Amino acid sequence: MSIVSEYVRQKLRGFVEHRGIVILYDPQRHYDALLGNELDGVPVLRYEGSFFQLRHGADAALEGDRPGKVVLYVPLRREEAGSALVELENAGVILAPGQSPDQDISLTMVAREALKSHLSEKVLQRILADVEAGRMGLADLDRMVRPPEVSPVLEAIYKTNAPGDIALRFLTEPERDQEIERRKALSDLQGLLSAMYEVEGKADTPEKLRVLFAHYLLLTELVTSLGEDIPPRLSGAPVARQVVAQGACAQLVRIWRNRRDLRETYVRLAGEVERQLHPEDLGLPFDALRSLETFHGLDRALLRQVAAALAEHPDDELIALAEERRQGFWAEQDPGELQVAWALVR
Repeated sequence: MSIVSEYVRQKLRGFVEHRGIVILYDPQRHYDALLGNELDGVPVLRYEGSFFQLRHGADAALEGDRPGKVVLYVPLRREEAGSALVELENAGVILAPGQSPDQDISLTMVAREALKSHLSEKVLQRILADVEAGRMGLADLDRMVRPPEVSPVLEAIYKTNAPGDIALRFLTEPERDQEIERRKALSDLQGLLSAMYEVEGKADTPEKLRVLFAHYLLLTELVTSLGEDIPPRLSGAPVARQVVAQGACAQLVRIWRNRRDLRETYVRLAGEVERQLHPEDLGLPFDALRSLETFHGLDRALLRQVAAALAEHPDDELIALAEERRQGFWAEQDPGELQVAWALVR
């Protein structure tokens, strides 16, 4: 079961458990194929042209001394049902497009809630726009964001079956490398990174794979953040091409950089990539630089542009940017030089 479908099923389970009766209005039939005849032993009854027949089936499912549970699936807009199910609605809960956020079952709202912790906001917005325009359905979302399977040996090494957690631990816990080699799990790890992030390169040791993976992640964040402003030197860079893989890369990098207990590993590996890439020489424009945190050198390049602009003409927005960067990630890592320089510019 993929992330979005499982989110819908969990949502239904929660309401059934607490309210007993759930009426699901689904005019676009997004969830028709997802629901069978029951949900964890709870009957799912479908509207097939007769509200009388649907109410009769619900009465039969709910009768008895103990309160029963039932899900009613109605592939119509709620307004089309009129008051035909009003008694059941009052006794249970209504899930329908346009309801309060917790009960809004529109595919756009469901996709947002299911994917917001898995994708970057930029990538998520692109997907939601396609859902809203009717270009993507539930099956499309399921195909795009189905998490890869984790091999038992990787689960044993990292004590988790969450692909993102394994990728983050691999980046930041080189002390597990000996176990990876002892268990001959390097190929399993490369397969997982390929399935989750589209990493194509191979390596013959965990450390080489770690450097390759870090290089790939950071370049993907940089290139996707630049949009159409990609300098020629980066046009053929090995980066994720599919939107979901780009989002997974951006999410992983953001977590890695923002975790204070992991920052040392980020600074070290970003520095190794930076020594090969020389990002200060890319000639990136101001608007691109102000939105990037990938490399230390990009912060220095932005510093020079802000200083030059302020020397020409004082500007409150640039002063606020200097203060923001003085408290930013790279200034915190380099307080003796970069943080002082931002303070002087401010």
